[in-house]
Amino acid sequence: MENDRGAVSVREDDTRVTTVVTSHVATAPAPSSPDAAPAAVPAVPEARPRGPPRTGAFDLPEALGTFSHCLTLSAKRSGTVLLCRRSDDDAAVVVKKYDLQFCNPPAIVAERDAMRTLDHPHVAALVKTAKTDAHVFVAMTAALGGPLYRHVRRRGRLDCATATYYAANVADALAHCHEWGVIHRDVKASNVVLNDKGRAILVDFGAAAKFDPDDPKIHFTYCGTPHCMAPEMVSKVGHGPGVDFWALGVLLCELASGRPPFRAENPFELAGLITGSEPDLPAFEAPIVGAIVRALLNKRAPDARRRAAEAVPGFGAAIWKASLIANPPPFSPDEGYLDWFHDTGEPPAPLADADQPQVDPWADF
Repeated sequence: MENDRGAVSVREDDTRVTTVVTSHVATAPAPSSPDAAPAAVPAVPEARPRGPPRTGAFDLPEALGTFSHCLTLSAKRSGTVLLCRRSDDDAAVVVKKYDLQFCNPPAIVAERDAMRTLDHPHVAALVKTAKTDAHVFVAMTAALGGPLYRHVRRRGRLDCATATYYAANVADALAHCHEWGVIHRDVKASNVVLNDKGRAILVDFGAAAKFDPDDPKIHFTYCGTPHCMAPEMVSKVGHGPGVDFWALGVLLCELASGRPPFRAENPFELAGLITGSEPDLPAFEAPIVGAIVRALLNKRAPDARRRAAEAVPGFGAAIWKASLIANPPPFSPDEGYLDWFHDTGEPPAPLADADQPQVDPWADF
């Protein structure tokens, strides 16, 4: 909560959230005051029925390996995202298949280079890249527990202890990215996916950029998801790694309340709210969540967002590290792909030869 001087303070009962982040006994703290008590977190409803997985011939080159079956996760003009089960070791792999006619080559190279740099248990790891005369492929480790937005959509919102646990996972992943000179630039609930243990994994580095941690270079690219963009990104005045921690504040608000801090009917109004208005925050059931969100949604000092969040009692770097080994909260596997992945009845996807183009713009890919 805020005191009369406008500073952020945290009540002693927030230590229960900290305990849950580190040991994850799934109990939420008492509301901060009777008039601010929100409705109880709804119980997990029954799983929604899903249609059959889309499998078939996906024209994957042999350089990526052999796969027993594949599932289309998304399909756009620029490319397709596939979830595949590798035949030799039964590993789950996500393959991005980019169409050379419509994709953005510098962005794909930047994605590959960013992922090559990183090695963290809560960051999707690069497995392999490949190319043909029509497509470029980027394969990475897969998390099968489903994206966080599905879990929030199913339950309405998450209890504050669970939301803070996932935020700690992502915060440590972002700290690792920034230490190694990578800005993610598209942190959101659909780019944080649970693994089969229920831990949060940061995925999709398609908007990532490199920078020198000792001499951060300001970027001016307008990218990301509108409601998660930091004011300096929206205003196009130049941005650095602080945009990731702003987006973490938006993510935590969504997880704990079921809605983002800035909402509007059209993108122009949304941009005006992000740059010119204070965030519309609910009465969180645990004051620590409000303290973290306010620290991260700092418009005046983008470079201070991480330090401000670390200064919130119960949410420092030590808590982030502890969350990596703490017992994760329970989750609904029905929002992911665990059942599909372990179903061996699907026919294998045919493979294609990986012929190189005569003029290869991806010679060093």
